[in-house]
Amino acid sequence: MNTHLFLFGGSPPFTNVHFTEWDDESHLRNAVNKLQTSFNYEIDEKTGAYFQNGYLEATEGNGVYSIKNGVLVKISEKAFEIR
Repeated sequence: MNTHLFLFGGSPPFTNVHFTEWDDESHLRNAVNKLQTSFNYEIDEKTGAYFQNGYLEATEGNGVYSIKNGVLVKISEKAFEIR
């Protein structure tokens, strides 16, 4: 049986954390289509994505990806801002 697991810890959803290593674009596209959400993120191994109030605030490491308007985009590294 070939099934997909969708994990939710609130907002945003992550569908897995080995995106490039598992060549998992089809899994992300399936999740976006099934859940009809614009808040979708996948991360590579050795990568961090930091959220505040459900919004991506900073990233570090190999790669954070998202489907935006049907196009897979790699989100540029966003450094923490000192406030």
